[in-house]
Amino acid sequence: MIKKQKILIIVLSVLFAALIVGYFAVIKPIVDREEPQETTAPVETEAAGEVVGFNDRILMFEHTEKKDIRSIEVHNNYGTYTFYRDADDNFQIKGFEGIVFDQELMSSLVVSAGYTLSMAKVDDPVSMEEYGLVKMTQEDGTVWEPAWYKLTTKTGIEHVVYIGYPLVTEGGYYAKYAGRSEVYVLNTDLAKTILAPIEDMVTPMAVWPMAMNNYFTVDNFVLMEGEEIRIAIGYNSEEQRVGEFSNQVYHMIEPEGYNVSSIGYDAVLQTLYSSTPLRCIKLGITDEALTKYGLDNPAYSLYFEFPDPELGQVIENLVLISARNASGNYYIASGLFNQIIEVAGIDWDFLTWDFIDWVDAPIFQRNIDYVREIRVESPNFSETYLLEGKGQALVVTQKSNGRKPDVPNFRQFYKTLLTASIEGNMPAEMTEADLTALATPANCQLTLTIITDSTTLEYKLYPYTERRSYLTINGDGRFYMLRSMADKIIADADRVTRDEPINSEGKY
Repeated sequence: MIKKQKILIIVLSVLFAALIVGYFAVIKPIVDREEPQETTAPVETEAAGEVVGFNDRILMFEHTEKKDIRSIEVHNNYGTYTFYRDADDNFQIKGFEGIVFDQELMSSLVVSAGYTLSMAKVDDPVSMEEYGLVKMTQEDGTVWEPAWYKLTTKTGIEHVVYIGYPLVTEGGYYAKYAGRSEVYVLNTDLAKTILAPIEDMVTPMAVWPMAMNNYFTVDNFVLMEGEEIRIAIGYNSEEQRVGEFSNQVYHMIEPEGYNVSSIGYDAVLQTLYSSTPLRCIKLGITDEALTKYGLDNPAYSLYFEFPDPELGQVIENLVLISARNASGNYYIASGLFNQIIEVAGIDWDFLTWDFIDWVDAPIFQRNIDYVREIRVESPNFSETYLLEGKGQALVVTQKSNGRKPDVPNFRQFYKTLLTASIEGNMPAEMTEADLTALATPANCQLTLTIITDSTTLEYKLYPYTERRSYLTINGDGRFYMLRSMADKIIADADRVTRDEPINSEGKY
C-alpha cells in the first residue's frame, strides 16, 4: 500500500502541469459595498447619454448599481477578464468559476465601472491620440493601446468605456465613451480596479480551507524534495487509535519506524490551516508561468488529503513549491485553485527542516500488551523474550531455555526500552560511505528487535566515539544515541534472566 502511495504521489507531481481542475464549491458573496448615492436627479446634458450626478459633476452614463449589472468585461495591459452573474445570481470570474475573490475590490470595480462620475470634461478636445484613447505607435516605437471595459446590464444595455493616459499631475485618467467624441477625466481609483491585473482581485489560496477543529485530521501527508520523498505521515482516526496505536494520533509512513513529533508536526499543520499567502501572482497555471516562477522543476512538492466534514468527501491537495526567491519567500502552484501564489518564507520554513525536527526523541513507544517478541543481541549477550497475554495475565518466556522470568521485573526492563531516545544528528561531515563503513556486523554494539501485532522494528547501534553510537531503524540511519543507553539495555536484559532487580531510571 505504501509503495502504491509513493508511486501515486510521484506521478501526480510529474503530471501536475495538467492538473488545473477541481475548483472548490462556490462561496456566496459576503459583503456588498455601499455605492455612492446621487443627490441630483439625472438630467440630459449636451452629449446623449450623459447625466448630472453628485455636486453637478457629469456621469458618462446613468449610474448602474451592482444589483443591475449582468457582467463587466475588462481589457488592460495585464490581459482580459470578465465578471458575470451565474445561474444562482452570484458573480463569477469567467473561466475560473469557483475562485474566491476580494469582495471589497469587487465592489470597487462595480463603482469604477458603473458610477463614472467625472472630475472634469475636456473642453474642445483635440485628437484622441493626444489623450491615449486610441491604439497607436508612440514616438519611442512602442504600441499604445487604451484599456477598456464593457458593462452589460441585466436588461442587455452595453456601456463601453476607454481609459487613456494619466494626467500629467497623475490625479486622474482621460476617458471616453464608445461612439462619442467627448473626453472626460476619471479619478485614480481606476488604477486599483479597471487598470489592475485580475490577480489583485483574487484571494490567494494554496490549500483547501480548514478550521481549528479539524486541521489536524490531515492524512497521507507527503513532502517531496525534487523527486525524493523526504517524509510521509499518516493520521490515525479515533477508530484506528486502538491496540498498540491507542496513544498515537499520527504514524510515520516514510521512513518507517520513527515516531512523529506531535509538537513539530502540529506546527506544520497549523501553518497550512492559518497562514495567509502574500498574493496571487498568476491566475491560470500555464507551462510558461511554471517556468517563470521556477515550478517546472519544483524544489519541493506537497500532497495531503483532507476529509472535509461539510462536503463529506476527501479533498486531495497537491502543490508545487519553488526554491526561495530573492525576497526569501516561496512561489506555490495550486492545482485546486488554478493559481500561483507567493507565501512568506518564515511561514513555510518547515520545508527546510532537518528530519530530526519531524521526529519524537523516544525510539520506541508501544503498549506492552501488543508486543509478541523482544530480541536482544550483542557480542556478549543474546536472548529472545516471548510475550503472551495482556495486563496482569502477561507471561514472559526466555526462548533459549524456556525459563519464565519475573514479570514485574521484566516490565522495568520494558520501561528502559521506552526511555531509549535519539540524542542528535550524525555529524554533517560524515558521508554515506562513512556511515556504511561504520555499520558493519563486527562493529555492532546492539541489535534490538521488537515484534508487535502489526510490525517488526529493528534497532542497531554502532559505537563511533567514546560516548556516541550510530543508530539505524529498519536499516535507516540518521541519528546517534548515547553509547551508555545501549549498554544499559544489554545489562537490563541480562538482569531479567537472573531476576536481578532493575531500575529503569538508573544508569548502567
